[in-house]
Amino acid sequence: MTEPQKSRFKPKALVPLALLLVGFGGNRGYKAWVAHEPLEIGGMVEVRTIQVASRSGGRVVDVRVREGERVAKGQELVTLERTELEAKRDEARAAMELAQAQLDRTTNGPRTVEVDAYGARVAGAQAQLDELARGARREDVEHARAQLAAAESQLKNAELAASRSAELMKTGAIAQAEVDNAASQVETARANRDAAKSALALLADGSRPEVVAAARARLAEARAQLENTRLGSRDEDVRVARAQLVQAQARLALAETNLAETSISAPRDCVVEALDLRPGDMLGPSQAAATLVEDDQLFVRAYVPETELGLVHVGDTVPFTVDTFGGHAFHATVQHVNDVGEYTPRNVQTVDERANQVYLVRLGVADGHELLRAGMAVTVRLARRHP
Repeated sequence: MTEPQKSRFKPKALVPLALLLVGFGGNRGYKAWVAHEPLEIGGMVEVRTIQVASRSGGRVVDVRVREGERVAKGQELVTLERTELEAKRDEARAAMELAQAQLDRTTNGPRTVEVDAYGARVAGAQAQLDELARGARREDVEHARAQLAAAESQLKNAELAASRSAELMKTGAIAQAEVDNAASQVETARANRDAAKSALALLADGSRPEVVAAARARLAEARAQLENTRLGSRDEDVRVARAQLVQAQARLALAETNLAETSISAPRDCVVEALDLRPGDMLGPSQAAATLVEDDQLFVRAYVPETELGLVHVGDTVPFTVDTFGGHAFHATVQHVNDVGEYTPRNVQTVDERANQVYLVRLGVADGHELLRAGMAVTVRLARRHP
C-alpha cells in the first residue's frame, strides 16, 4: 500500500487573510475612534485694542503714564497745550453773550425814555413847521422897520458929515485922513441900511416854499421814527436775533469741545500698550497718541473646515490649549460664526486639514486672562455630537 496522501492544507496560506481581517478591523476601529475624538482646529489669541487721539491736536505738555501701566476709565494719559484754544473759547463766549444781549433788546422792545425822546423830536419838528407856515409876527416886522429907519438915519448923518469934511478940506481946516474916515462911515451906514431893508423884505414876504417843504419832511421823519419805536421789533428781526444766538452757542460748544480734546483720557479700564510721546512733541489732529489694550476682552480667532461646521454653535463653551501651558485647559464661548466661507489663511492651519474651505469662528475667552497673551497659538477642541 501506498503512504496515505498528505493533506494539502497549509497554515501559512491563512496569514494574508488574517492580516486582511486585522487591517480591516483596525481601520474600522480607527474610524470609530476618530469619529468620537474631538476635532482639533488651530487659532490664535487676540485682544481688542483702542487707539486714543485728539481731534484738535497740539503740542504735548505732559505725559502722565508709561507703557505697561494699568489705567482706569477717565484717567488722563496725555495733556496738550491749551492757550490758543482757551482764547478761542473766550472769544466764542463773548460772541454768545453779545448775541444774547441783542436778542433781549429785540424781544423786550423800546424803553419808555426812548419813546419819549422820539415824541419830543416830533413836537420840535411840528413847532418849526408851524412857525414857518405862519410867517413873521407883526412885532418882528415892526422891529425890522424900526431898524431900517435907524439905518437910513445913520446913513443920512454919515453923508452930511462927509459933505462937511469935504468943504473943510478945501479950506485946509482938516486933513485928508478925516475926509477919508467920513467917507468910510458913509459906506458902512449904507451897508447897514441895505441889510435892514433885506431883513424887512424877508419878513414881509414870509418863508420860502422849499424851506417849508424841508420842515414838513423833517416832521414826517420824526413821526415815522416815533411810530416805529412804539411798534417795537418785527417778528423777522426777532427770528434773526434768535438764530444768531443759536449760532453763537454752537460755536461756543465747538470751542469747548476742542478745548476738552487737549486732555486725552482712557475710555475704559485697560493697559497702556504703546505710548511714544514726550513733552514738546507735536500731535496732529486725530493722530494716535497711545494704543490701549482691553486685556479683559481676550478672544480666539479660529477657522473650522466646511466639512465640520456642524460641530460649532454660537453659545457653546469649548476647551482650548496654548503651547506655553500645554497641560492646562482654558475655556472659551463661541460668540460668532461667519456666514461666508474663505480659504485657510497661511498663518493659521487646522490640525486636521480635511478641506481648504473654512469658516471664521470668534470665541470669547472665559478664563486665564492673567496667563494668556495676544498672539499665542491655540488648539481648540470641538466635541463631536452623535445621536
